[in-house]
Amino acid sequence: MDEYERSEHQSGQDVDAALQELMSVSPNTPPDAAGAHLLQAERVYVRWHRDDYYLDGEFALKSLHSCLSGNYVTFEDSRLAEDQREVMRDLKIFEEAPGSGRMTGIRFQGGGTSESEIWFYDMNQLKLESLDIDYTTYLDTLLATGGVAGWQYLFADLDFRNDAFRGIAKDLGEMLSYFRQVFPDRDYEPLLHRLEARQ
Repeated sequence: MDEYERSEHQSGQDVDAALQELMSVSPNTPPDAAGAHLLQAERVYVRWHRDDYYLDGEFALKSLHSCLSGNYVTFEDSRLAEDQREVMRDLKIFEEAPGSGRMTGIRFQGGGTSESEIWFYDMNQLKLESLDIDYTTYLDTLLATGGVAGWQYLFADLDFRNDAFRGIAKDLGEMLSYFRQVFPDRDYEPLLHRLEARQ
């Protein structure tokens, strides 16, 4: 995977307008709650594991404001098809598991933020997948899953019966079973349904 140069910075006024537009089109987030999804810090890093080490998670979440300001690095994987490489060049990476080869970025279509897409890249699986999720729901689900590896595939058009994804499906099932016990007040049913639909 080859690293590109940092993008050019946009003005603060342009970034603020873009953020307001982006949050206004996230269907699952009330307007008065949109601000809760914007980080005050430049970057948040979390890493954890269960006592038996059989379940763990990790994520480094970057401020979307920083990404829209141009403070991000773009990447390319020459093994991908050309159309996917073009998508990857457009991505503004806002979340990753450092050193894992997995990262998520947002892509804007049509010159504005009203047509945004979330894409997940997994170097190990040689996958670049469009996710059926918006930015605010992504953040909520990232926290709900604790960054367990591969949770993003629950929002991709994939078949977990494929040998390459059986291990991921098993880990996600373990995560959902464990978290439903640890966090009984959180609703994990939608994620469970997505897992079952792909098995």
